[in-house]
Amino acid sequence: MPRSLPGKIILSLYSCLLFIFLPGSTASSQTFSGNSCDQPEYNLVLIVINSLRADHLGSQGYPRATSPHIDTLAKESVYFDRAFAQSYWTLPSLATIFTSKYLCAHKLNERDKSLGLNQKTFTLALKEHGYLTDAFTCGLDAAALYGLGKSFDSYDVYGGSNPMGVFADMLPKVFRKLSENKNKKFFLFLHSYDTHPPYRYDQRESFDKGYKGIFTSLPMDYNSFKALKNHTLGQGNNQAYVSDRDLNHIVACYDDALKQADSFIGSLIAELKALKLYEKTVIILCADHGEELGERGTFNRFGNQNLYQEVVRVPLIIRYPGLSQRLQGRRIRSLVGLVDIAPTVLDLLGIPNTDSDFQGESLRRFVETTSDKEGRKFIVSEASKAKWMLLRSDGWKLVHSAGKNELYDLNNDPGEQINLAAQNPQMLVIMLQDFFSWRQAHCNEEKTNNRVEFDQNLIDRLRKAGYW
Repeated sequence: MPRSLPGKIILSLYSCLLFIFLPGSTASSQTFSGNSCDQPEYNLVLIVINSLRADHLGSQGYPRATSPHIDTLAKESVYFDRAFAQSYWTLPSLATIFTSKYLCAHKLNERDKSLGLNQKTFTLALKEHGYLTDAFTCGLDAAALYGLGKSFDSYDVYGGSNPMGVFADMLPKVFRKLSENKNKKFFLFLHSYDTHPPYRYDQRESFDKGYKGIFTSLPMDYNSFKALKNHTLGQGNNQAYVSDRDLNHIVACYDDALKQADSFIGSLIAELKALKLYEKTVIILCADHGEELGERGTFNRFGNQNLYQEVVRVPLIIRYPGLSQRLQGRRIRSLVGLVDIAPTVLDLLGIPNTDSDFQGESLRRFVETTSDKEGRKFIVSEASKAKWMLLRSDGWKLVHSAGKNELYDLNNDPGEQINLAAQNPQMLVIMLQDFFSWRQAHCNEEKTNNRVEFDQNLIDRLRKAGYW
């Protein structure tokens, strides 16, 4: 005798049939909801470009033609104008992306630590729902020992002669993986160092072909940048003058590297289309942080623990199949963060979020309607317990460092040059109260034992990159 169907299944089937036969019910009216009976099973490609500044993209009005392919992707997507990294460097930012936790909660803020055993990543949820999970990273702060590869079927790390890799090093392997998985459901994570010094690009296509100066013979890596302040390179008797022309050349090289990274994004999209995967794949493109390019007289983002806009404001582009033309190219002004990526991924793929530890929020509500609904009141980025920034939705920004407060009105001072803390003590107090209330609600004060041992290869790469 056949078994009877459970009541929940009968109710679900009834709901689906009712949806199909109701007047006016069409496929175009469906949304990316885990409750939809016809929830499509899309693939996911998450692209994180290290050190990519939002304001150097053509879609953000940058005058150089640095990003034609990313700009085209943005026109087919939803673009978040005020997206922010939760830290100024790669390792904690990647941890935030995968765990949807702030730095003070996941605590991955030193290179001799890894994600704790109790820290879940959204990759696990995808794997539990039948996704093949593969990562291609360019090494250094995305090395396997940090635990970011939890729940990935494969976690490929660059191992070439340079300190870190770029898209050119990974894309042939990525294309092979796409071809292998084209008839399966997959999650592909890509992380590259194209726009991170030392810059690798085709000099024949440079924005600054005629340059002859101090950086013709010097490498543009953090070993050089740490010794550069204003127009002086080096210290004491080893100082050299650096002209505006030289400083502008660094920016041009950054733009050259971005242009090359953009060309590989174009190649990746072309390959997805050739394999007939483009319309089956959600694409999210972002950066783990931006880059300091002389705004403070230096080019040393990492050493400065920079939390100004050039570093913490990042691009965030979400492109998913079925987005109607009237929603394509929409720009969202609400404050969002990398902490929101994990819950957004699960929501768009129709996967129930059973992890109550997520501290971000799904951005699906912003991409399903033409209205720009009000989001969070403020967003936080952290360098350490003693250094952090809080940005309000109305444009007031507080940078706090070891007891020193810098208060900026970004609406009238987007370059963060005029500290208004002394003139606006009331606003300063309000924002300090907001931060410490936030910290009490979000931060984990428990001690964790998540130390790792460096291998010599990683030490050599960090030293070669200027970090050791």
